[in-house]
Amino acid sequence: MNNQVQIRKQRYKILARALFVILLLYVLTYIPNSLTGGWIANESGKIRLLGGLANCDQYIWMPRFGVCQIFQWSNGRNGIKVQGLGYFYCPLILIDQAYFHRTIRFFNENMMEAKPYPFPPIEKFHPTMVNPFAGRFPYQAVTNQMTEALEQTASPNGTNRAVGAP
Repeated sequence: MNNQVQIRKQRYKILARALFVILLLYVLTYIPNSLTGGWIANESGKIRLLGGLANCDQYIWMPRFGVCQIFQWSNGRNGIKVQGLGYFYCPLILIDQAYFHRTIRFFNENMMEAKPYPFPPIEKFHPTMVNPFAGRFPYQAVTNQMTEALEQTASPNGTNRAVGAP
């Protein structure tokens, strides 16, 4: 009888260690995913305009891969919008959004626009949202040379004129 108790305790120790290693790997694989993520302008579902469509009213942190957020559905209930790896990392994404990368709302609790307007730094935007057209033909990313050329075409009175126009 005593031998069976010892075997059971050993099995529990092995199981506890295995679960700890799995949990540790789960968290360690999420950390680089979160560190390479960024801010996305998104809707919370709390502000609805014509026809009940949710309006974009917040900046929310998303990891590089996977989407997960708390969302208020049109019937007033709160739920979770999840896509891709968000299903796997859902608990960690929600903890990340609640404690480490808190949501930035455009409107205060009275649904009035927040002043000053909250805006995360452009370098902190989500890598896939910074410039969705970059690299697509015939789109060409704006360069410093293009900006300088546009500034040179501006006339003294502040209106732009076409390049090569008299």
